[in-house]
Amino acid sequence: MHGDGLREFAAGHRYIQGPGALGRMWELAQGLGARVALVADAGVLAILGPSVMAGAAVGRDTVLPFAGEITADAIGRLVAQASKGRPEVIV
Repeated sequence: MHGDGLREFAAGHRYIQGPGALGRMWELAQGLGARVALVADAGVLAILGPSVMAGAAVGRDTVLPFAGEITADAIGRLVAQASKGRPEVIV
């Protein structure tokens, strides 16, 4: 937030939500690249795991559970984990 009360929000170019969006996540991501890495909250994965995993290409797509604070070290660990699968798309 700026000192004058102005707020700024920046986001990626594509944002999809609504009924069935989670079920189409992998299909939509795979349309952007052959190998997809998903960074997801570990708690959400514990609740929605089967729904999240449906559509992932076994042996090609990667799910990286994350819990904790987003720090430079945490990002470095995620990058190292994701790099093993050589993703073309990160969700």
